[in-house]
Amino acid sequence: MAAFSSEERQALRRLVAEGKSRDEVAAALGRSGPAVARLYQAARQPEATTRGHTVTVRLTTAEMEALQALAAERGRSKNAVMRSALRQGAAMVEIDREVIAALRDVRNQIAAIGRNLNQLTELANADRLKGNPGDARTIAKALAAADLATGAATRVIEAARAKVNILPWDEGEDET
Repeated sequence: MAAFSSEERQALRRLVAEGKSRDEVAAALGRSGPAVARLYQAARQPEATTRGHTVTVRLTTAEMEALQALAAERGRSKNAVMRSALRQGAAMVEIDREVIAALRDVRNQIAAIGRNLNQLTELANADRLKGNPGDARTIAKALAAADLATGAATRVIEAARAKVNILPWDEGEDET
């Protein structure tokens, strides 16, 4: 079979990064599993020390359907969804970009509140806080920043709550 083109190699690395299995990568590239095996392993090499073990899990039909639906919904492989569920169950929570962005927003708003409160403290300590319109604007800015931080923190909490129930099935059903 012909050598892999640079476009195929790039696509293979992208698919591996998305958590696709060797067979899924091979199918997407129109190649056989053995043909992509060496490049697949090379693309996974940075993760080899942390993902080098295989675990077999028995699922009910309903569990497998839920897993497949969730994987399709998230555009991830079943393995990636299972690893994510395991990490969350073991308190090894994966924080996605949306949550990180919200946390940065909270951090920035809290920093703004701190700057405004520092300015107010300096004015008060210098006995220059006399209730003039400029001071009122500074206080209004601090209150507005506090409201923004509250909103950002609420968004972070909502995002975290949305990720609590990873798989929608009854955990009471355990088939061995």
